[in-house]
Amino acid sequence: MGSVSIAPTRSGSDPGHELPARVGGAREAMYAVTRLLGAAADLTAPEAVRAGLVDEAREFFGVSRALLLSVSTRGGRVEALATSPASRAPPGSLAVSQFPALAKLLEDDDEQGAGALLTEGDEAERIDRALGSRSPAGTVLLLPMRSSETVSHVLLLADGAGRRFDDEEVEVAGVFAAAASASLAQMRLAELKGEIEELRKEVATLRARRQPAPKAKSA
Repeated sequence: MGSVSIAPTRSGSDPGHELPARVGGAREAMYAVTRLLGAAADLTAPEAVRAGLVDEAREFFGVSRALLLSVSTRGGRVEALATSPASRAPPGSLAVSQFPALAKLLEDDDEQGAGALLTEGDEAERIDRALGSRSPAGTVLLLPMRSSETVSHVLLLADGAGRRFDDEEVEVAGVFAAAASASLAQMRLAELKGEIEELRKEVATLRARRQPAPKAKSA
């Protein structure tokens, strides 16, 4: 049987508590944040930014697999946008209602809001397998990524059944996901600026075509 639980969070850092060696500390987390924001500023292709994001997450947290999911709140569906290691994402989208962990993560909760959620066992395997994994994970950490207070993406960290995410790791993962949200928002802003510029060019071209040709001067 699988289990689903809200991952613990911390109100403050414990100086005496050290993160596992495979997870970076606060300073390394800041470097990761900087790399994410730098990627969004320097790369123009959305696919490249997303690929860099999941690669960074997999390396930073030392997990076997990392995925970025887009969320369609109206349709209640999620779709894989990028995976690390790189692999072919399953075609189409998945119904959130089929997976209790995803449904719990995305449900409206005025008191708690959507926080990090940890799932293990059968539920973790089902999610990872549905997202194209040939060796489904035994532990999955789901991290909501918000845009204007709405969960627009989910960062998924998948690892073996023996992996445990303690409260400080979850806190660092939350910071990482927030930085990722900022990088995606920055990328989307750049996309919108490019679309607006293209639209302006198209409008200018149409106006030029509609202008009457100048009349020839009479002798």
